[in-house]
Amino acid sequence: MFEQSNYVLVTSFVAGVVMGTCITYGYRNFRPLLSGSCGFNNKLVLVVRNDLGMSKGKIAAQCSHASVECYKAAVQYKPQIAKMWQITGQKKIVLGIESGEKGLTELSKLAKSHKVLSCIISDAGATQVKAGTTTVIGIGPDNSDIIDKITGHLRLI
Repeated sequence: MFEQSNYVLVTSFVAGVVMGTCITYGYRNFRPLLSGSCGFNNKLVLVVRNDLGMSKGKIAAQCSHASVECYKAAVQYKPQIAKMWQITGQKKIVLGIESGEKGLTELSKLAKSHKVLSCIISDAGATQVKAGTTTVIGIGPDNSDIIDKITGHLRLI
C-alpha cells in the first residue's frame, strides 16, 4: 500500500503540522510574556473594612466573593491580564481599611482613575452584618506597581 518513501513523506508532513500547531498555540497564549505588555508582576488586592468587626470566616467569604467578581470582570474587560494573572499564580493580598464605606468608595474612584478594575462587595445580610453593607473591595488583577499606587498606604490584616 505505502512504499517506504511515501511513509516517510506522510510522517514528516503530519509531524510538521502538529509542531506548527503547537508553536502557534504557544505563541498566541504566551505572546503577552514576550511583548512585556502584561508581565509577571500582577496581583489582586482585597481591602477589608476593619470597622465592621467581621469574623475571620466572614472576611474569608467576602474576600472570596470579591476575588471571583474581579476575575470575571478581568476576563471580560482585560483578558490578557486575567490570563497572565492566572498563569503566574494568582497573587492576592488582603489589606484592611479603617475609613469604612467612604474609604472603599474612594479606593474605587482612585482605581478607576488609574484604569484598574475594582469590585465592591455588598453583603446579603444573612449572618453578621446588615443587608447591603459594603464589606470588601477587590482591586485588579493588574500590574502590581499601579495597584501599589492605589493601595500602598494600607496595612496587611
